[in-house]
Amino acid sequence: MDTDKAKRVIVVIGFICLIICLSCSSFADEENSVWKMVYEEVLDNIEKHEPYNISRTSTYLIYDMDGNDTPELIIMKGLSDAERKAEFYTCEDDKLVWVGESKTGYVDFEADDTGEGLIIHRSLDEEASCKQILLKEKQLIEKSVKTPVSDTQYRYLKLVGLNNRLPISLYEEIIGFVGGEFPLSESVHFPEFNDSFFDELIAGKGVVQVIPGMSSYYPDYQCKFEKLKSKRHEIGSKVYSDTNGDGQLECIVELRGEAVPSRIFLSEQNGVVYAYIQEFAYSDISFDRNGNFLMDTDGFKELYRLIFDKGEWFLMNLPMRLAQ
Repeated sequence: MDTDKAKRVIVVIGFICLIICLSCSSFADEENSVWKMVYEEVLDNIEKHEPYNISRTSTYLIYDMDGNDTPELIIMKGLSDAERKAEFYTCEDDKLVWVGESKTGYVDFEADDTGEGLIIHRSLDEEASCKQILLKEKQLIEKSVKTPVSDTQYRYLKLVGLNNRLPISLYEEIIGFVGGEFPLSESVHFPEFNDSFFDELIAGKGVVQVIPGMSSYYPDYQCKFEKLKSKRHEIGSKVYSDTNGDGQLECIVELRGEAVPSRIFLSEQNGVVYAYIQEFAYSDISFDRNGNFLMDTDGFKELYRLIFDKGEWFLMNLPMRLAQ
C-alpha cells in the first residue's frame, strides 16, 4: 500500500471512530435525560392536578439513593407535621417506578454521598432523632441511626418548590460540585465592565427583578433596590464574588437593623439584574476562592453554593471538607 492510500485509510478509520464516539456520547446524553423528563412530568402533574394547597406546599429533592447513577425523586407532601410524608420514585427502563413512602413529619434530609441512602434528621421531638432510609432492589428499608457527628462528611439536601427545576436540569453540574469540581475563571469583571455597576444600582439607578426565596410561589416583581428595604433596615456589608465561575462578579448585600435580617444576591444576566432574596439571614458569610461561601451562625459553620439561572435559584449545601 503506497503512502497516499495509507493516509486515506487512516483518515477514513479516524472519521469512523469519531462518528462512533459522537453516537455513543449522544446516546449517553439521551439516556441521562430520560429520567429528567420523567420526573418533570411527575412535578407538572402535581402542579396541574393536585389541589392548590398541596401543590403550593409540596417540595422535592433529587438524590441517588442506591449509587446506580440514576437519582431518585423524593417529593414531600402534607401541610401539618402529622400529615407530612415523603414519596419516593425512581426511573427504570425509561419509566417511572413508585418505590414507596415514609411518614416523616417535618424533617431535614442529610446525605454522605456514598450511595447508602438518606439520613432523616428530626428535631421537633423532645429529643432529636435520626433514621436512615435505604433503597435496596426497589424496596425502602428504614432503620434508626445515631445522629451524624461528622460535619466534613454529611451535607444537608435542600428541598425546593415544584416550580424550581434547577436540581433536575443542572443535576450533573451539582454532582460535580459535591465532588469538588468548580468552574473557575482566570479573570473576573463587574457587569458591563463598570466597577460602579452595583453601587449605582443600589443607589437607585435601574431596577431589579425580585425572585423570592423558599416562598417561591409568590409572584416575581420588578422594583428599585431601595424598595427591598424596610424603614428599619440599613445596608450592611457588600461582598463581590464570581459565584458561578462565568467570569462576572455577583454582589451580595446584607440588610441589617431592627427588622428581620435579609441577604440579597444580585446577578446581572442578559441585561436583567436578578435579586435573589434570602430571608432570616442571621449568619455571617465569607467566600472562598471557588465561589462557595461559608455561613457561620454562632460558631456553627456550613458551606454553600448559590445555584441560579434567571428566575430560579436555591442554596446548595456542600460537605465542609470542600471549604477552601
